[in-house]
Amino acid sequence: MALDPLLGSPYGSVKKPLQKFGTTRYKLKLFTCWLLLLTGLGTALAYDGFSLGIFGSTSVGGSAVLNARAVYPLSELPIPGEPLQLSVRADVSQALTSGSLPAIAASVLLSGRDPIDPTIETYLGLGTGLSFVPSPLQGPLVSFQLFTGARVPLAERLHGVVELNLSGSGTDFLAPSIGLGLEYRLGGSQ
Repeated sequence: MALDPLLGSPYGSVKKPLQKFGTTRYKLKLFTCWLLLLTGLGTALAYDGFSLGIFGSTSVGGSAVLNARAVYPLSELPIPGEPLQLSVRADVSQALTSGSLPAIAASVLLSGRDPIDPTIETYLGLGTGLSFVPSPLQGPLVSFQLFTGARVPLAERLHGVVELNLSGSGTDFLAPSIGLGLEYRLGGSQ
């Protein structure tokens, strides 16, 4: 077996693993990703800011759920009087029962300041999710949720959250739950 004169490999020529990083196509993709990231971050910081939170809830049936969430503001709706903010929310949840698997959800929220106390932000949301259930059920279970809640400032960017949630799925139709949590707002107004 002859050695490759450039690389010295007895197995023939081997492509350099970092060749694709210098191509124009790769640079264009990288530039586009950075542009989208900066535009999205600018949008989040211009409105009430991107929020990350942790949340715990309990349902009428007694099941407890831990939740991590991210809220991303999309735009401010020009409503006369007090404008409303349109946001999207992504959730990852884990029930605290044995054998349970995580669940994911995506929601749309409308939020606005309370007219009596403008430091309190109230919201209404609608979303759908997938629960990954253990056997004997096969595949993920689709669920829908309707929720309302309030964010109360605790510190400069830290908010307490209380939420009432009505969720429905194939096994649990309209199971109400109530929960408390914390959210940290990364930008925008306090």
